[in-house]
Amino acid sequence: MANITLSKGELVPVATLTKMIDMGDGTHAPEVSSVLAAGADHAGQVGGNTAIATDSYVRAANATQYAAGDQVADATPSVLTFAAPRISGGSGVIIHAVCVDSVNAAVKPDLRLYLFSASPTVVADNVAWTPSDADMATLIGYVEFSSWEEGLAGAAGNCASFASNLNIPFDAVAASVFGLVVERGTYTPASGETFTFNLGVLQD
Repeated sequence: MANITLSKGELVPVATLTKMIDMGDGTHAPEVSSVLAAGADHAGQVGGNTAIATDSYVRAANATQYAAGDQVADATPSVLTFAAPRISGGSGVIIHAVCVDSVNAAVKPDLRLYLFSASPTVVADNVAWTPSDADMATLIGYVEFSSWEEGLAGAAGNCASFASNLNIPFDAVAASVFGLVVERGTYTPASGETFTFNLGVLQD
């Protein structure tokens, strides 16, 4: 609506008025309201959006045993990428996590998922993880997957590990939170074994 100015004694239909402001010179003008344009911006909202951010590793076609401290990755190798923030550069809190293993071995893995606000340097699968100072500066937390719920038995089976009450806040520098996985004990994997990671997120 265009601005209008009223002189003393001038009449304007009531339907056209919302709130009039005294301009201090004997005239009045309608109050101008700021309207938030359509888009991703929120006015006064913190939290309230929930999401499940997912990524996975499909191991290479080998069954080479992991030693404590070895990185678990795919054959590329690649960094896990979780679409955790609501918008690029957004923030939030990771409240729980799940790891699903496509194999149900008698001796389960003991995995630690490290989470970063920026993409870290990844080493090859089954190689000792040696993070740089720059990588550790972007570390926001980690999740332990050491206790497993049994699914289908055997190499063609599956199992899952749950971590709750995490409360890991993040302030992303891009559109994702990033992850690397490290074996904490010794584990003999199956060829092509898949680890799927689901993060429960409260988004700002």
